[in-house]
Amino acid sequence: MIVNHFKSKSEDTEQVQYTLPRRVEQAAFVGDLMQEIQALHTGAKVIVLGDLNDFLNSETLAVLENAGLSDLLYETPKPNRYSYIYQGESEVLDHILISQSLWGNFRSIEPIHINADYLVAYEETPNLNRRSSDHDAVVAKFMLRMWRGW
Repeated sequence: MIVNHFKSKSEDTEQVQYTLPRRVEQAAFVGDLMQEIQALHTGAKVIVLGDLNDFLNSETLAVLENAGLSDLLYETPKPNRYSYIYQGESEVLDHILISQSLWGNFRSIEPIHINADYLVAYEETPNLNRRSSDHDAVVAKFMLRMWRGW
């Protein structure tokens, strides 16, 4: 499992994505790491997850997909396919990608909408309407056999 938090999009504008090159670099590093694991352990089950701060159809995610990973968020129905809301637009910024060898173990994925749907004005009401994050958790379920070789 490779857990990530890629560079934030907060510095980007509609005209220029200043932070995109950094996220692409981060994705290339993770993609290389995944391929290195696969080369050392054929059939290794690899999960790459976290706040990748980019959309499903982005260059960042394309780098990871080209490394042999598949984004499970495509398995979520479109109306439920978001983990963040920015200026009223629901977006996917948090991802769970898996290696081909893990597909047979995959059962389900679901963004748990406990944060993004709720606006919070911390400055106005610091003790009310608290949430743990501005991102939703994304839960994936797998069926794995226990290894008893200890």
